[in-house]
Amino acid sequence: MKTKESPPTRNPPHMSWFTLGTYLLAFCGKGGDQGVYRLLRNKPGAKWEYCPPMTREWDIYHQAAFRGSKADAANPSRLENIPVLPSTFPPPHRIWVDHPPRVETPRSSGESWREVIEAGGELQVWIVLEEDTYETHHGDGCFREFSGAFRTAADAKKAASRSALHPHIRKARLVVKADQLSLVIDSAESTHFDHVTLKQVCDALEGSVAGASLRKKSGRKKVSR
Repeated sequence: MKTKESPPTRNPPHMSWFTLGTYLLAFCGKGGDQGVYRLLRNKPGAKWEYCPPMTREWDIYHQAAFRGSKADAANPSRLENIPVLPSTFPPPHRIWVDHPPRVETPRSSGESWREVIEAGGELQVWIVLEEDTYETHHGDGCFREFSGAFRTAADAKKAASRSALHPHIRKARLVVKADQLSLVIDSAESTHFDHVTLKQVCDALEGSVAGASLRKKSGRKKVSR
């Protein structure tokens, strides 16, 4: 019995084709902003995989094609034995390489959740990212990786001043709304080179609280009885 296929969804408005090493890349949307398909051409029976936008894999390929000029433009009509791309877009999740990070997470019982609630549902934080400028200019591209999260701008600046790499500070907010905890970074502050998740921020803030508590306890003098 023939199974009924799912109806096609929206198609990407434009496809840009590149080769990068042994990969054939098909970027979806204007400037590849809707993700990229990749195909490992030297692997027998290889099939298309899909890297959603804003994931690290997408970032590497996107920078190689549109920023660093390390990928070569390709004409798919001149390539042989290339499998057909999925008929629907976005493609089935089974071919996704990595899911994009969630903007929001379910309600948490952690310290971050309680702290935001006690602050009235919104808490200002400062995030420090570190960029390896050698990688930016000579490697795969620009990647600003999470280094720490702080409750004051002064603490963030102090941490940034100690960084061995090139630091970037982002002003952000932890927000509780509709039983959800989310990380909000002003679009004017962030770029797609930034790599930071809500979990990283919460873990860093909660770790600093635990560390301060531990230092306070270790500093107490024993009282003889």
